Amino acid sequence: MERERENNGKNKPEKRAYSPPRTAFTDQPETLFCPGYECTDRGVRTENGQLVCIHPIMPVGQLRNADDLTVRMKIAFNASGRWETCCLPRAKLASSTAILELADMGVAVTNENARALSTYLSRIYYENDGILKTDFCLSRLGWLSPYSDRFAPYDDNIEIDAEQAFAEKAKAVRPIGFEENWVAAVKPLIEKNLTARLVLDASFASVLVPLLQLQPFFVHVWGKTGLGKTVLLQLAAGVWGDPRPGKLIGTFNATAVGLETTAAFLHHLPVCIDELQILSAMGRSDFQQTVYLLTAGTGRTRGAKDGGLRKQNTWNNIFITTGERPLNSELSGGGAMNRSLELELTEPITDDFASLVRSMQNNYGFAGYRFVQLVKQRRGVLEELYTKHLEELLERGVTGKQAFAMAVLLTADDLALFSVLDKEGTIPPISYDTAAELLLKDADVCREAQGVNYLFDMIAANPAKFPENKSPYQNYEIWGKPKGEYTAVIGTVFDKLMRDGGYDPKAVLSYAAREGMLQTGENQTKKKVRIGSRNVRCVVIKQAADSEDACEEETETEKGILRSYEP
Repeated sequence: MERERENNGKNKPEKRAYSPPRTAFTDQPETLFCPGYECTDRGVRTENGQLVCIHPIMPVGQLRNADDLTVRMKIAFNASGRWETCCLPRAKLASSTAILELADMGVAVTNENARALSTYLSRIYYENDGILKTDFCLSRLGWLSPYSDRFAPYDDNIEIDAEQAFAEKAKAVRPIGFEENWVAAVKPLIEKNLTARLVLDASFASVLVPLLQLQPFFVHVWGKTGLGKTVLLQLAAGVWGDPRPGKLIGTFNATAVGLETTAAFLHHLPVCIDELQILSAMGRSDFQQTVYLLTAGTGRTRGAKDGGLRKQNTWNNIFITTGERPLNSELSGGGAMNRSLELELTEPITDDFASLVRSMQNNYGFAGYRFVQLVKQRRGVLEELYTKHLEELLERGVTGKQAFAMAVLLTADDLALFSVLDKEGTIPPISYDTAAELLLKDADVCREAQGVNYLFDMIAANPAKFPENKSPYQNYEIWGKPKGEYTAVIGTVFDKLMRDGGYDPKAVLSYAAREGMLQTGENQTKKKVRIGSRNVRCVVIKQAADSEDACEEETETEKGILRSYEP
């Protein structure tokens, strides 16, 4: 008996460690544990034979958004003879209703197997938590943050997880062709055409706007048809990727929400929009509000379907637009005018449009990458260079916001010439006086100053309504009378003239008082003046001295001074 017990102990088989089943799909991207499931080329089934999916499908990782830290699961599936991938937010993956969205991407999911598929994907992911990789992603383009050197899509460790509507734009940001061919086509163009050069500068400068903590603004090219405005827009888009219409170029045939979401996706890259006149053809009258919205850099706050608020869109870039008339002809507010740089195109940019367009559409996407790499290296001197340009422009009397915009264009011009277009240094920099001549002065954008000028225009155009004699008997309308250096305008007449011209009477009077242009009485802004036989409350205003000649003399003296910059 003892010998039997010894033999029984020796012959007892060793106990094997449990090894959970693994996925066995052909050419599978990962080999994963799948306890409770059979995963073969016939599809996915539970151990008791319940069908989960008729084709191979498995989680292969997850994407964590670097902006809002939300997580999307990466799913690989083979429904048509080849492996494909798609992404779904974790919250939707856990819902047997929301997971039906995978059907639009080619996954065989219906109401019958939705719950089983949701359970399978979630369980397999957690069973392989240490195997599957988590990658960072962005749902937009540009810098990871203004303080980071990481830039999408040029960072291999950041994936672009774009919404389906912007997938084509994401793919368009890539190099195609030969860099030397693009330079050969573009360099002669910017050497002879200042407008083309500044449009190209605006495209580069867009990625500098967040680094210098500036607000978005418009660069608008206008002129009659046939001069090459759309070609210049392709020039700007070609810095980053495919310049063909519908790729990185859009039109104004879009809603304000459409423009907002496009700006949010491009984020730091320029937004290129063609054909301003489409707005008028569509009967749109809200363009001024659109300009304010886009240059604010934040979208409207909107509610979510399930309560609460949706994520608010943000962007910080430059809008490059074209049209047959100035952008400011569509705007009435000085604030909106101040947010745009106007560039008039007066002559064709080239004699051979076909060759230029063909070259730009076959070679693109190199310059943006080169420029971003140089900006990373020169971050330390970027603000110093920008500040120098800004101070020079402000000394020439341009408005602050206009100076901010032109200064960043000049900064981009310096860096782009050195890094991409003119490494030999044969193209001279743009002079400050030439740049300042393109910008608005304070009086150009001050709505109240415009109102004062409008008043004096009306006085000059109606001399008979401001008679010098004091006779109370007139057989025509009287608006006021001369009063030495001043002109007295009857208060009610002044209010009507301002409203007819589209100005706020109180705002115009307040401006005139601050500028010392008024004789005031007890009313602070109006004074009683005898008109005929009556004392009437009038606006007694003096026109400012004209200093135009002195400005012209100073400009002639300064003209031709070039900027100096050693990159």
